[in-house]
Amino acid sequence: RIDSFLIGDTAKKVFALKVIGDSMTGDGILDGDYIFVRKQLQAAPGEIVVALIEDEATVKRFFPEGDRIRFQPSNPNHEPIFVSRDEFRETQIIGLVIGVYRKVRN
Repeated sequence: RIDSFLIGDTAKKVFALKVIGDSMTGDGILDGDYIFVRKQLQAAPGEIVVALIEDEATVKRFFPEGDRIRFQPSNPNHEPIFVSRDEFRETQIIGLVIGVYRKVRN
């Protein structure tokens, strides 16, 4: 009942992932949080996505820039990831981050 309240009838299109790392702290996504991700293959510029880059999942803001894509962390201590047109086949947007869950206490 709570799950359907949180995600409605899109349960088959939404999944959760545990965040490891601090690259998105500027957007309030902290190490150990769970993010809710809506499965979709496209995103608008600036949206927070989960992308698969060389078989590793990452959470970043998505910015297409001509013949490359910039995956931008919101923590200034981390560098952006650039993917060139030649590497597009090895990169895939898995979905759009639509929510964050964090435990208040352990």
